[in-house]
Amino acid sequence: MTEIRNKIICLDNPNPRREYIISFKFIPVMILMKARQLTIRFIPDLLILDQDALKNYLDSLHIVKANTIEELTLNILDDITDQLIPRWIELTVRTKYHNRDITTISIEESQPNWKNTEKKY
Repeated sequence: MTEIRNKIICLDNPNPRREYIISFKFIPVMILMKARQLTIRFIPDLLILDQDALKNYLDSLHIVKANTIEELTLNILDDITDQLIPRWIELTVRTKYHNRDITTISIEESQPNWKNTEKKY
C-alpha cells in the first residue's frame, strides 16, 4: 500500500443489491515518468469510488516509490481495494509508443466466494 491511499474517498453505493459495472478511464496518467492509460472496472459492493478523489490520488502517483510498472500497478490495486472492497475489480495500465500498445498490465481480483455465474465481465 502507498502513502497516498488516504486520498481515495468512497461513497455509499445507491443500490448494493444490484450488480453493475463502473468503469473509469484516465488518459494520460503520469506513472513512473511516462504517460500511461489507466482503466479501472469494478462491480461495487457497499461502496463506490468518488471520481474526483480518485483523480486526485492518480495525480499524486509521481511521489510513490516503485521499481517497476508491475509493482506500482499492484500497489494501486491494493490501495483501491483496501478502501473500496469491491465484489470484483480489474485494473489495466497501458503504455503506448506512437499510438501503439507496447505494455499492457491487467490485474483482476474478487471477493472470496463471489461468483459471476451469468456473465464474464
